Amino acid sequence: MNIYFRKSNNKNSRAGFSVFELIFAVGLLALVGFALTTLLATASRVNAQDAMLTTASQAAQRELERIKNTVKTSNDFLALASTPKAFVSDDPRYIYQVTVEEENSSLKYVGVNIYPAMTVGAATDPETAAGKRIIRIGTYLMRP
Repeated sequence: MNIYFRKSNNKNSRAGFSVFELIFAVGLLALVGFALTTLLATASRVNAQDAMLTTASQAAQRELERIKNTVKTSNDFLALASTPKAFVSDDPRYIYQVTVEEENSSLKYVGVNIYPAMTVGAATDPETAAGKRIIRIGTYLMRP
């Protein structure tokens, strides 16, 4: 199969692109560029939210494990109570609050709420500095 290319000898034929084609191409490139920029901005925001959720989950899990390890006797179980909001000791960007709900005389639900600290600093009151809750995890503890 032979393919032949002919060069146009027509003096009126013009090589190149028309103005309409150029405007269309530039517009298409601008649209694709805008879409990619929006995609990258959204991905960056979601990534930051995921990092915050992961850090908050780890802080809540550490606090819950600390509480579980302190309940060794029946007296420890009876003394288990809710706490006011306080800054997470190793990450002052977060505030935690422990809630204890007694299900019956030998079973308690212990929940840990994590909030973002709206302002970071030692002089800030955690009760007023807490934002909207990020995460709550909990577990049931039985009387030893």
